[in-house]
Amino acid sequence: MCAVPEKLHYTLSPSTIAAYDRWKADKEPTPEMQALMDTVADALMQGLYYNVDVYAFVVERFDFTPEELQRDVGYVERGVVGMELYYARKRVDARKDAEDEAEARRHLALVAGMKLGELKFAAYSLMRNCVVEGVYASEVIIDVTQGKRRKRFHTTARAILMAREQMRVMRPFAKTSSK
Repeated sequence: MCAVPEKLHYTLSPSTIAAYDRWKADKEPTPEMQALMDTVADALMQGLYYNVDVYAFVVERFDFTPEELQRDVGYVERGVVGMELYYARKRVDARKDAEDEAEARRHLALVAGMKLGELKFAAYSLMRNCVVEGVYASEVIIDVTQGKRRKRFHTTARAILMAREQMRVMRPFAKTSSK
């Protein structure tokens, strides 16, 4: 006979407003908050994406009472529990984005003056003669030629990697279409 895993405990905020105050970005997560974030991350790693699916996954693993599950449901979807999950997921996503950006920066080893060549950012036309102007904590600034104009473009290392991939995908079509 399999032992039933013990449910995790999480002390809910008394209201959705209090949940906002608890999860402000400048605060370090408490052990309870970290457990909630870890469970949300587990749900996402298992391929769950929609809030309803993540909610069901988390509620199954925590010892929320029926009263807690109903707290403030008239104000926001799934009440205080839903609000806490929303903020936990935002933190999980932000942490993942920061890790991905750090990995892209390590991979590209961007420095001022570095030539990037041609780049195709998804919503923009082809950018030529791309040169890194500066690498800062939250962004990378590149000088580009777009059409006939020279421009300064604010982006991220992750976006540069994706733009390079877009160029790699586009190149075969560019070669075959010119006759």
